[in-house]
Amino acid sequence: MGGGSLNWRLAIPTIQSPAKLLTQRVAFIIKLKTMKINDFLSELERDKLKLVASDKVTLEAVKKVILSAVYFDGTLDKKGIPDPQRNFCLAIASKEGATNEEIGAGVRAGLAATQLLELGFRELEKYAVEKVTLKEAVNTAR
Repeated sequence: MGGGSLNWRLAIPTIQSPAKLLTQRVAFIIKLKTMKINDFLSELERDKLKLVASDKVTLEAVKKVILSAVYFDGTLDKKGIPDPQRNFCLAIASKEGATNEEIGAGVRAGLAATQLLELGFRELEKYAVEKVTLKEAVNTAR
Protein backbone atom coordinates (compact mmCIF):
# COMPACT_ATOMS: atom_id res chain seq x y z
CA MET A 1 0.00 0.00 0.00
CA GLY A 2 2.65 2.51 -0.89
CA GLY A 3 4.56 2.82 2.39
CA GLY A 4 1.53 2.50 4.65
CA SER A 5 -0.22 -0.37 6.28
CA LEU A 6 -3.81 -1.42 6.72
CA ASN A 7 -5.20 -0.83 10.16
CA TRP A 8 -7.91 -3.47 10.45
CA ARG A 9 -9.17 -1.99 13.71
CA LEU A 10 -10.17 1.21 11.93
CA ALA A 11 -10.51 -0.43 8.51
CA ILE A 12 -8.70 2.43 6.80
CA PRO A 13 -5.29 2.54 5.17
CA THR A 14 -2.69 4.37 7.19
CA ILE A 15 -0.16 6.73 5.62
CA GLN A 16 3.19 7.80 7.03
CA SER A 17 2.22 11.48 7.30
CA PRO A 18 0.49 12.17 10.66
CA ALA A 19 -1.56 14.99 9.13
CA LYS A 20 -2.92 12.75 6.37
CA LEU A 21 -3.53 9.94 8.84
CA LEU A 22 -5.48 12.30 11.09
CA THR A 23 -7.59 13.52 8.18
CA GLN A 24 -8.41 9.93 7.21
CA ARG A 25 -9.33 8.96 10.76
CA VAL A 26 -11.59 11.98 11.22
CA ALA A 27 -13.35 11.20 7.93
CA PHE A 28 -13.81 7.59 9.04
CA ILE A 29 -15.19 8.66 12.44
CA ILE A 30 -17.63 11.02 10.76
CA LYS A 31 -18.82 8.12 8.57
CA LEU A 32 -19.34 6.01 11.69
CA LYS A 33 -21.22 8.86 13.33
CA THR A 34 -23.69 9.00 10.50
CA MET A 35 -24.99 5.55 11.35
CA LYS A 36 -28.23 5.66 13.26
CA ILE A 37 -27.50 6.43 16.88
CA ASN A 38 -30.80 4.86 17.87
CA ASP A 39 -29.48 1.51 16.60
CA PHE A 40 -27.20 1.20 19.61
CA LEU A 41 -29.23 2.99 22.30
CA SER A 42 -31.83 1.24 24.38
CA GLU A 43 -35.29 2.77 24.80
CA LEU A 44 -34.39 3.76 28.37
CA GLU A 45 -31.20 5.47 27.16
CA ARG A 46 -33.14 7.40 24.51
CA ASP A 47 -35.69 8.50 27.13
CA LYS A 48 -32.90 9.72 29.44
CA LEU A 49 -31.30 11.64 26.55
CA LYS A 50 -34.65 13.31 25.89
CA LEU A 51 -34.70 14.48 29.51
CA VAL A 52 -31.20 15.93 29.31
CA ALA A 53 -31.66 17.48 25.86
CA SER A 54 -34.99 19.05 26.83
CA ASP A 55 -33.51 20.71 29.92
CA LYS A 56 -31.34 23.49 28.47
CA VAL A 57 -29.66 24.23 31.82
CA THR A 58 -28.62 20.60 32.30
CA LEU A 59 -27.47 20.30 28.70
CA GLU A 60 -25.30 23.42 28.95
CA ALA A 61 -23.84 22.24 32.28
CA VAL A 62 -22.89 18.87 30.74
CA LYS A 63 -21.30 20.62 27.77
CA LYS A 64 -19.30 22.92 30.06
CA VAL A 65 -17.95 20.03 32.11
CA ILE A 66 -16.97 17.91 29.12
CA LEU A 67 -15.46 20.75 27.09
CA SER A 68 -13.76 22.50 30.02
CA ALA A 69 -10.57 20.50 29.58
CA VAL A 70 -10.25 21.73 26.02
CA TYR A 71 -11.37 25.32 26.43
CA PHE A 72 -10.18 26.31 29.87
CA ASP A 73 -7.15 24.22 30.88
CA GLY A 74 -4.16 26.41 31.48
CA THR A 75 -6.21 29.58 31.83
CA LEU A 76 -5.91 31.76 34.87
CA ASP A 77 -8.39 32.05 37.69
CA LYS A 78 -8.37 34.31 40.76
CA LYS A 79 -6.32 31.96 42.94
CA GLY A 80 -4.64 29.70 40.43
CA ILE A 81 -1.05 29.59 39.37
CA PRO A 82 -0.75 29.23 35.60
CA ASP A 83 0.40 25.82 34.45
CA PRO A 84 1.14 25.79 30.73
CA GLN A 85 1.31 21.99 30.73
CA ARG A 86 -2.42 21.83 31.46
CA ASN A 87 -3.32 23.49 28.15
CA PHE A 88 -3.24 20.75 25.52
CA CYS A 89 -1.76 22.98 22.80
CA LEU A 90 1.06 24.21 24.98
CA ALA A 91 1.72 20.71 26.32
CA ILE A 92 2.10 19.43 22.77
CA ALA A 93 4.33 22.35 21.76
CA SER A 94 6.59 21.92 24.80
CA LYS A 95 7.16 18.19 24.25
CA GLU A 96 10.90 17.76 24.11
CA GLY A 97 12.16 16.76 20.69
CA ALA A 98 8.81 17.21 18.94
CA THR A 99 9.06 18.34 15.35
CA ASN A 100 6.92 21.10 13.92
CA GLU A 101 4.98 18.46 11.97
CA GLU A 102 4.31 16.46 15.15
CA ILE A 103 3.19 19.58 17.02
CA GLY A 104 0.91 20.57 14.15
CA ALA A 105 -0.56 17.06 13.94
CA GLY A 106 -1.19 17.06 17.68
CA VAL A 107 -2.94 20.44 17.59
CA ARG A 108 -4.95 19.30 14.57
CA ALA A 109 -5.96 16.15 16.47
CA GLY A 110 -7.12 18.28 19.40
CA LEU A 111 -9.16 20.43 17.04
CA ALA A 112 -10.68 17.37 15.38
CA ALA A 113 -11.58 15.89 18.77
CA THR A 114 -13.24 19.14 19.84
CA GLN A 115 -15.21 19.30 16.60
CA LEU A 116 -16.38 15.71 17.06
CA LEU A 117 -17.52 16.49 20.59
CA GLU A 118 -19.48 19.45 19.27
CA LEU A 119 -21.07 17.21 16.63
CA GLY A 120 -22.05 14.81 19.38
CA PHE A 121 -23.69 17.62 21.32
CA ARG A 122 -25.68 18.60 18.23
CA GLU A 123 -26.85 14.99 17.95
CA LEU A 124 -27.84 15.07 21.62
CA GLU A 125 -29.83 18.27 21.06
CA LYS A 126 -31.94 16.41 18.48
CA TYR A 127 -33.42 14.38 21.34
CA ALA A 128 -35.02 17.48 22.87
CA VAL A 129 -38.75 17.17 23.24
CA GLU A 130 -40.83 20.18 22.34
CA LYS A 131 -42.70 21.41 25.37
CA VAL A 132 -46.43 21.42 24.94
CA THR A 133 -48.48 23.92 26.88
CA LEU A 134 -52.12 23.29 27.44
CA LYS A 135 -54.38 26.15 26.53
CA GLU A 136 -57.40 26.72 28.66
CA ALA A 137 -60.45 25.29 26.93
CA VAL A 138 -62.93 27.93 26.01
CA ASN A 139 -66.55 26.92 25.72
CA THR A 140 -67.73 28.68 22.55
CA ALA A 141 -71.32 27.58 23.16
CA ARG A 142 -71.79 30.11 25.97
